[in-house]
Amino acid sequence: MCTSSLTIRRYCKILLEWALYHFVIYFIMLIAGYETAGPERIFDLIFGILRYANESGNFLNSFLIFYLFIPFINKFIESISKAEFKKFVFLLIFVFTILSTFFFNKVIFGEVFWFIAVYFIGAYLRLYPPAWSDSFKASGRLLILSLVFAYASVVFMIQIEAFFNKGTAWFFMYDANRLGAVLVSVMLFVTFKNLKIGYSRAINLVAKTTFGVLLIHANSSAWREFMWIDLLHVNTFYSLPLIVLISRSILVVAGVFVFCSLIDMLRIFLIEKPVFNHFDSFEDTLKLIWRLFTNISFSIYNSIISLVE
Repeated sequence: MCTSSLTIRRYCKILLEWALYHFVIYFIMLIAGYETAGPERIFDLIFGILRYANESGNFLNSFLIFYLFIPFINKFIESISKAEFKKFVFLLIFVFTILSTFFFNKVIFGEVFWFIAVYFIGAYLRLYPPAWSDSFKASGRLLILSLVFAYASVVFMIQIEAFFNKGTAWFFMYDANRLGAVLVSVMLFVTFKNLKIGYSRAINLVAKTTFGVLLIHANSSAWREFMWIDLLHVNTFYSLPLIVLISRSILVVAGVFVFCSLIDMLRIFLIEKPVFNHFDSFEDTLKLIWRLFTNISFSIYNSIISLVE
């Protein structure tokens, strides 16, 4: 996205996909008795994007809000030099990751703003890749080191927890902005980037459905209860022998992914393509509404300012 632009069509595709699964699954769960229809639940259903955006753990709501910042972020990136960009990225890492990991800052993290920070990190690696990020051997070694650090941090924190009777074993991996999580994520990203797979129609076909897979399998608390507990009974896996636990877990995860991916392929074929084949006139209408809204807003603003002056 740092080398392209956000269009109304692209954003509407994401928004329509979210809305479709959001409301359809809600009504299915309501009929099945897993959901409620009280005023607060209906308010959350309709305005959840605005109410829970930037709240930790609310990825989808925050993502839809974050996406609107991309055109402004790209203009900022275009206006600064490589050296300035590098310093800015290090400042972001210091504020969001170092303060949170080593100074126990719990306030700095917010989903939308962390996504913006991640976008800047990814954009820097895309536009000004360091030598190590373009080498599969170097990035692979750094990935191994980051994984060793992640596992070692868990072992270390277990000892701290046992000695002081307080702490969290996964402290360095606890949230997306903690040091262990950032190191592993970045090294995974650049290592897989350096895999020279080439074009694959099959991979791209499945890749189109991955956001849909997320929207389906992690849709709501009611849906999770239905799918993971009542349907798949994953809460009973803990008592299984290790080899059975591993094999059954892999089978369930793969099965859920394939099933959700097939559903999203149907959505793309039956709904998305027909709708967006005739999107041009609708896009013109949206642009007209937006112009009217901004003109009215600025007129009100100017009127208030003139009265004050």
